[in-house]
Amino acid sequence: MTSVSILCSWCLCLAAIAGVGCGCSDIPIEVEAEFVEHGTVLQVGDTATIRARVLNSGDLLCVRYASQAGYGGSVQSDRFTYESSNPGVATVSNRGLVTAVQTGLANITVSAEGLVSSLIPVTVQTPPAVRGAALRQ
Repeated sequence: MTSVSILCSWCLCLAAIAGVGCGCSDIPIEVEAEFVEHGTVLQVGDTATIRARVLNSGDLLCVRYASQAGYGGSVQSDRFTYESSNPGVATVSNRGLVTAVQTGLANITVSAEGLVSSLIPVTVQTPPAVRGAALRQ
């Protein structure tokens, strides 16, 4: 090995070491997911949309892509998969729309690139009865 090639190798190693933890990498590390407009308690018949994004590693917020505009990164909604632990209580579409079916508990999981989000708990309650309203004919 010549001294020039050794020097070049050393410079590349130094650049790689110096770059660790700076900016963003191309390595996906996490799926973040949450409801857009609702908390985790829904009433039977309600719907709620989940927004999700895949983050790359790095010391900055590095959004790889997202399920919706305004959540960072490019929109690539078809790259996410959604699953309900209890479809009898809450179903979820392939676009992240959750529908409250009946009273109970369910967990929604969002996946992308082999990564899985933390569970999004959903509590479905019966809508409150309307009081004081009488039907008039």
